Amino acid sequence: MKSPSSSREALMAEAIGELGRVLDKAEALLPAITEVTRLQSEATSQLSNQLGNLEAQINALTDRVKLYALKYLLTQMEEHAARTMQAQTLAMCQAIGARVSLELDREMKQLAQAMHQHQSQVSNSSNWWRLLFGCLSAAAAGAVAGALVTWLWAR
Repeated sequence: MKSPSSSREALMAEAIGELGRVLDKAEALLPAITEVTRLQSEATSQLSNQLGNLEAQINALTDRVKLYALKYLLTQMEEHAARTMQAQTLAMCQAIGARVSLELDREMKQLAQAMHQHQSQVSNSSNWWRLLFGCLSAAAAGAVAGALVTWLWAR
């Protein structure tokens, strides 16, 4: 039988041998650990570069989206302004037309009254006055027709 101290010494020697083997294995793993650390550092660097590129691409895309949105808004505003201008122009033309029509009606009534008065005066006068009144009536009618044609053409 072995003595307890020799079995303890044997266990110690076995533990020291086991520790030596573990240290040898750890020492053998050291280059692999160093390589993994180096690879991790490279991967981190590449990831950082890719992240920087991605950030630049996202910023460029954001700028393009902003530009597209601004162009779209500008187009919409221009179309709205054109529609508004057309509507205002039409409203102004209608208002001017109504006002001109009202004024022309009033003037035509006054002219008709004046012509009626002059006609009654001329009918009592000689033929020379009738001829003169006829010429004046034709000139007035021509002037009114010319004004109407000009007004319609200008619209």
